[in-house]
Amino acid sequence: MQLVDGTAPASEESLAKNQLPGTVAEAYDAQARATEVMLEHGHKIIGWKVGAANAKAMAAMGLDAPFFGPIFDSDLFVSPCRGRTGHYDVRGAELEYLMEIRNPEPRSGNAPHDAASIAQYVHQVSLGIEIVGSRFARGSEVGVLGLIADFAGHGALIQSRSGRVSLQEFREQLADDPVTLEVNGEVKAEGHPSEVMGDPLQAAAEAVNHAMAHSHAPRSDWRLLIATGTMLGKVDVVAGDEVAGHCPLSSCHFQLDSL
Repeated sequence: MQLVDGTAPASEESLAKNQLPGTVAEAYDAQARATEVMLEHGHKIIGWKVGAANAKAMAAMGLDAPFFGPIFDSDLFVSPCRGRTGHYDVRGAELEYLMEIRNPEPRSGNAPHDAASIAQYVHQVSLGIEIVGSRFARGSEVGVLGLIADFAGHGALIQSRSGRVSLQEFREQLADDPVTLEVNGEVKAEGHPSEVMGDPLQAAAEAVNHAMAHSHAPRSDWRLLIATGTMLGKVDVVAGDEVAGHCPLSSCHFQLDSL
């Protein structure tokens, strides 16, 4: 087992024994240590991604809750764009709604936020494509805990330039409409916002709860972009593919160049 663009461990056995987490808490601890390295090198957390954002995905991974990973400023791009990866191996693309949350206040009694309570802090909603990536070599058996530790499988995020709307507009025009993801002009998957925890806003609330407990962002000036989770599953992509996501008000385009 080798890390992509990294130094190979002494052996697969030593990696499994000494580096792979054994619990969800250990996975987040490993993620936090990796995050500290990113921050020390000048990167900034600008948001959080939500993984396993529906009951089916949780069951498949043996989880009873979604998981989360930081999004760094160097990970965010605006559609249309193209790029290549050097520090992670591309595992696929996912279509998600992105919600920008500004300055959320803790709830009374430190109760967790839910869709109703977080709504007032949503500044805008947009369409995005997440590039799923791994710092482990393809074929490595790291499991869901290794996935969480590895920034929750986040590689990059492409945000639509147009069609950024208020939460009210999202409710009125987008919340009930299907979305599609195309690869090289061919529709590969169709989905619906309700497939994300019944409501992407609930996923955003869960991410905010996690961020309040784990984020390094200053509490007085939060402006976090939440990738709420895939509406249609993961679609395989390879170098050279042109990827496009569509919803009624917007599109998002990305071309993955040769690695």
